[in-house]
Amino acid sequence: MRFTDIFPAITIQEAALPLVQAALAEDCAAHDITTEATVKSSKQGEAQLIAKQKGVIAGLELVDLILAQFSEPARMQARCEDGSVVAPGELIFTLNGSLALILAAERTIVNYLQHLSGIATLSRSMHEALGSKRIQMLDTRKTLPGLRYLEKYAVACGGSGNHRVSLCDMYLIKENHIRAAGSLEQAIASCQEHRRQFRPSLEIEVEVTNLDEFRRAHQAGVDRILLDHFTEEMVFKAASLNRPEVPLELSGNVTLEKLQKIRDYPIHFVSSGALTHSAPALDLSMLIS
Repeated sequence: MRFTDIFPAITIQEAALPLVQAALAEDCAAHDITTEATVKSSKQGEAQLIAKQKGVIAGLELVDLILAQFSEPARMQARCEDGSVVAPGELIFTLNGSLALILAAERTIVNYLQHLSGIATLSRSMHEALGSKRIQMLDTRKTLPGLRYLEKYAVACGGSGNHRVSLCDMYLIKENHIRAAGSLEQAIASCQEHRRQFRPSLEIEVEVTNLDEFRRAHQAGVDRILLDHFTEEMVFKAASLNRPEVPLELSGNVTLEKLQKIRDYPIHFVSSGALTHSAPALDLSMLIS
């Protein structure tokens, strides 16, 4: 998988170059004093990135972007691609070239790959736990500031889907919008009028927390309804009242264990912030060979 497969309108450079440059500057990678003291600047060599646990790889395109920030030459030879499942001990890529460059870039490379591969791995686990061709697993906007495109790309590498990337992708009316507008009905009506004038192609989704709100949102004619922390009984009741053309999304404390039951719910989407904010890093190790 490639970054532009998920986000065709933006390149990996546009999404990540400022982040990569900031990470290298933060690490003072241009002045690695330990490497300056121990490795001749002209010395060439090879390093290998090895998986220390089973997981899904994401972020390989960042390696070339990181290497390109140095004046010394080095190149990556990938042994797999983003979205691949690797086993413990499996070789992910080799780096050949300036050992000084490799050592200076090592931590930035491994940090990104561990973080994004951890997200991809959790994404695959949740996608497989859901085990439904009828229901799609989705992420949320609960991403680290600045890393949204990369983290959502990692989610896609694992097989789950992306909810809206930013606030301008769709109308999503949540509890605070309802409070600020004065009522659920007013919030929906205001979005419908705004859409008519400015964004006619966008959907309106509303988050509801009980069956009364569901009925009111349904009657107001929204395009999609998010069932927040609904119990199993509430989900089935809402589905029985729903029109077939209105997709239902379930969210709230979604876990791997719960997904095995949710797979049988009469809904269309499940969204979970845990895909990005709670994914543990995948254990990877880079060693000079």
